[in-house]
Amino acid sequence: TTVYMALGFMPDNKGEIYSKVIEPIVFGEDDRVTFGLPFIEAYDGSFSRSRMIFDYDRNSQLSVIYDKRRRMILFNHLTPIRISSKNDTQIFAPDDSFDALVLKKGVWRLRSDVKVRNYR
Repeated sequence: TTVYMALGFMPDNKGEIYSKVIEPIVFGEDDRVTFGLPFIEAYDGSFSRSRMIFDYDRNSQLSVIYDKRRRMILFNHLTPIRISSKNDTQIFAPDDSFDALVLKKGVWRLRSDVKVRNYR
């Protein structure tokens, strides 16, 4: 079984937000492709996350990048900035901190407040 992590972008899907996604893609031994299996370990050690979707203000810029050297997917931490006038849901934007999915022993582990220097 081979697991890849796809990093995707969904522009303007609801009018005032953009979305980015981190999606596990599994290629099984029987040549089946499966999306969204729980390969992301949460803070509590559970594997309940099958994908991560980031909805954020369309006037903001959210980074989701793979750092090959550190074997991690880095992404901006999102914080609420206002309530949507369309459907009373919170609108998020990146703050000055980063979170990450870190690959260790074949498992993607969610980590918060990762120190980043020159992440590009």
